[in-house]
Amino acid sequence: SRGARELVITGTLVGRSSSEVNGLRQSLVEVCDGTSGDALRIRFTPQATAVEVAGFVAGAPSFTSLGASTMLAFEVSVVCGDPVAYSLSPSSVVSTGALVTAINLGNTVAWSTVTVAVTGSVTSFALSNTTTGKVLQLDGCAFVDGDTIEVSMTPGIEAIVNGSQHLFDKRSGSSRFWPVVPGGNAVKAEALSGGGSVNA
Repeated sequence: SRGARELVITGTLVGRSSSEVNGLRQSLVEVCDGTSGDALRIRFTPQATAVEVAGFVAGAPSFTSLGASTMLAFEVSVVCGDPVAYSLSPSSVVSTGALVTAINLGNTVAWSTVTVAVTGSVTSFALSNTTTGKVLQLDGCAFVDGDTIEVSMTPGIEAIVNGSQHLFDKRSGSSRFWPVVPGGNAVKAEALSGGGSVNA
């Protein structure tokens, strides 16, 4: 969904004494009182990569006793007007003709920039996302050993450049710039003709 969504954050307050736990409880209540009007930045780490969402606390936190005076469970509801989870660190994969997995840990598509390095002579190559079935293919080229092609897949700023040479007109008729969808994406770079190879 691209509308607002609610996140429920749960955790446990742990202190060395009941007074310390009560102090932590009061601090959490003050953070969540909503008087500042500022959005919270919430960071979490699925599969070892941090992502971030922004939202506003929806009411006071609730607390549940865990039976010990030095432990207290809490629950906080946060409404996120922007439902997109943004990665806090870039990720990359390298393909030399074999399928590799590019992982998008967010909840919406991500558009990538691909650097293609040429070894030998290449006249045609393809960048494929077999998860989505989309392929960007260049034909009728004259790449030589050491050429580096920069491909921007991002809508509005799509580009295919080899040094100062723009290669937009080398796309095959069925070519499509493609995003990395949420989850795992099987992607590859592959030389199709010319005798050389590419990696990206």
